[in-house]
Parts: sequence; structure tokens; C-alpha cells
Amino acid sequence: MKNKNIKTVFIVGSKPDINYPDDVMADVIFGVNGGISRIQNYNIPSYGVITNLAFTNKDSGCKATFDNIKDSIVDKLFVTNLQTQTEESQIRFNQTNLKNADVNYLDEIKLNKIKNKYFPILRVFKNYGFYGLYKFMKFNIKGKKNKFTHISTGMLALALVLEEYKNEEVIIYMLGIGIDPNSGHFYDQNKIISDYHLEKDKEFIKNVVKSNNNAKIYATDSLLSEYLGQLK
Repeated sequence: MKNKNIKTVFIVGSKPDINYPDDVMADVIFGVNGGISRIQNYNIPSYGVITNLAFTNKDSGCKATFDNIKDSIVDKLFVTNLQTQTEESQIRFNQTNLKNADVNYLDEIKLNKIKNKYFPILRVFKNYGFYGLYKFMKFNIKGKKNKFTHISTGMLALALVLEEYKNEEVIIYMLGIGIDPNSGHFYDQNKIISDYHLEKDKEFIKNVVKSNNNAKIYATDSLLSEYLGQLK
């Protein structure tokens, strides 16, 4: 029997092949970018985490994400990459059902505050030396995108879950989220993740596992699950 004091959270991404855990019921669900469309049939609190790029016409990937999520509904929405906001992107956002959510805009100052918990200064210095530490601090002070903590939206969703339930025990399942650069998205097979992005994601996951005692994290993606297993 499930312990009612322990929250179970699903974080759902956009990988083409998604596996759900057997006999596990979520209390809360997060959808990431195009994965938001996958969480529409759950009668539980729902959160979306999305880059503002999805509301631009920057490229075919952004357009594909927009087409995939425009009819989706969530209770609360986190929007990142605010530097890409324009009048046009706001118009496109208002054409979606997501506009009816409780919308939280995460600027770089807020994002850096959330992510820096898992990229401590001493570790940055160890990995990148004095110059890297200087750049790291400069990005934070100026409130700019910090390339040293440039994780994917899926990993940011994990950070947001950990922040939301930092004082509670929580079991987190990452579904349709992985560390394979060639997997693409279920609605856009041409999307390729950069190696640099994946390097930061793996560093982030490693630091999360080392620093968090209240959360148990599982993944149904084989590569990510294997990597998590190596860290425990």
C-alpha cells in the first residue's frame, strides 16, 4: 500500500518511445515542452514547463512544438528563455489554451537561483578553474544565461519538482526523457540534442543524486536509467 505522505511525480518528455512504470499512480504530473500534450488525460494537478521558443517561428522544431501543444491545458505553466519574447511570440502564446494556466515566467535570475543549488561554486572551480569560476559568477551577477548550468528543459523540470517538494519525501519518474542525442521527438524526429547540452544534463543529474536525500529518482529511458544506477 502506498504511503500517503510520499508524493509520486511523473515528469513526461518528448522522446518517441515512452515507457510508463507498471502499477504506479502519480499524484502530480509535469509535462515538458511537447510532452505537455501527453499529460492531458490525467485527473491530477498538472504542470507544464516550456521554452518561449515554442511560441516563435524560429525554425521547424519550434513550429512543430507549437502545433503539438496549442490545444493543451495545464494548471500551472513555467516559461523559460524569456529573452526570446516578442510581440509576435506573445500573440502566438495567446492563441493556445496554455494562456489559461497560472503562468510563471522564469527569467535568468530565477533560473540561476534554482540551478545553482546543483552546480556549487567549489565544483565549478574544480571543473573549470579560476577563469571558469569568474565567468560563472559574471553570468549570475548580470542575470544572463549561464552556459555552465545550461541544462535541458527536462532536467529543469526535475529541478522545479525538487524545489516544489524540497521539504517532503517524493518519488520521481522521468518518462520520455533521456540522454540520447539521436532520439528526436515524437512529433519532430529531426530534433537533435547537442553533446554540450547532454554533458550538462549528466553533470546536473550526478549533482542531484549526490545532494538530495528526500527524493528517489527513476527513469524508464534505458540510457538514463543505467546512468542513474551507476550514480547510486
